[in-house]
Amino acid sequence: MIDDRGSGSVNILIVLIFLSIMGIGFSRILNRSVNLEEQIKTELALQRELEQECRLVLHELTLDQNSEVNSPDDSVFNYIVYRETKGVLLTLTDISSRINKEYVDEEVFPISDLDESVFTEYSWNNEDLNPDEGEYPFSNVLPLFNVYYIEEELLELILSSSFEGEELEGWEGKLDEIISLRESSGLSVEDLEDILDLDENEDQLEYFLNYLGVTTWFWEIKAAKGSYGHTIVAARFPRANDREETLSSEPILQIIKSYGEQFSE
Repeated sequence: MIDDRGSGSVNILIVLIFLSIMGIGFSRILNRSVNLEEQIKTELALQRELEQECRLVLHELTLDQNSEVNSPDDSVFNYIVYRETKGVLLTLTDISSRINKEYVDEEVFPISDLDESVFTEYSWNNEDLNPDEGEYPFSNVLPLFNVYYIEEELLELILSSSFEGEELEGWEGKLDEIISLRESSGLSVEDLEDILDLDENEDQLEYFLNYLGVTTWFWEIKAAKGSYGHTIVAARFPRANDREETLSSEPILQIIKSYGEQFSE
């Protein structure tokens, strides 16, 4: 017969072993929970940091003293280079100097022949080019594209297009001049008017200036650090719907989209 005291000791030992195993398991679960909580806190802090970096870039855009002209020489890009020394990768991209399929004139832009990279969902409509396509500010009389950022392929399609059956005389040379100036000394709307040289045909001049300007309407700002990123899309809203009224020197830049993301390793 087995001694009851011996049997009891064995049972106690089994219970102790079981509780020990349970304790180890619970400790591991608790440690994992604590580690997960710390990881989440770190990720949230990083996302907030990246969003703030995007907002600081947006703020720099509003400080530009020559805000009607947006070009790669703007001071905001110096700021981006400075911030990158702090370990954050920043990019600022014009996403409106592309074709919006909703408003496109297929006689000027053959959609089926163009790469997807030249299309965008972010743009205003020019009501002189596409009447009855919405109300202000979504439809206005301001230039669609910034000549500093428009793809050369699209610029060529615009300059080679005809207005009321009439082509722009010497458009190839004008294309080369615009590309040369935007890469060197810079361009203004007045420079574009001089290059187009259409003083004798104001309607044709207005046609091209409905396409070509020096202002960016939608910006995409991206900040990345490690495997995390944040994106802000900001729209510049024109202050006036009157074609005779100039833009304000202080642009209205409004965030229309903001989101964080995690990249795959």
